[in-house]
Amino acid sequence: MKTIKKGNFRVVVFPRTKFYGIRVEDEEAVCKDIEADIKRHVDNVGAVYIVRDEDAVCSHCGSPWTEDGDTFNGGCCYEDQFKEDARGNQSAPDRYRQNRRSVKCQQKSNGQKTQ
Repeated sequence: MKTIKKGNFRVVVFPRTKFYGIRVEDEEAVCKDIEADIKRHVDNVGAVYIVRDEDAVCSHCGSPWTEDGDTFNGGCCYEDQFKEDARGNQSAPDRYRQNRRSVKCQQKSNGQKTQ
């Protein structure tokens, strides 16, 4: 018969930020203030620390990072592809231009104007 053994209890605190006018840039400071308040006012605390999520994204367009390297995201946007071309990497796939052609083909088949 299976039984559930309970342990490793902890309290997780999520700050109110999204709907309270606190900018993403200020979230870490808010968390540090909460951390200090907990240390000052709450007894029986073993440890208090701040944890954050980190997502790699393109610095130009914000697309999720999909490649192994740190300098080229497979041509996710014009700027990414342009900088890769400027570095002289001719073997890199030109996904940005391929994606643009694909979008234009879809627009033509739907009767929309292309740029």
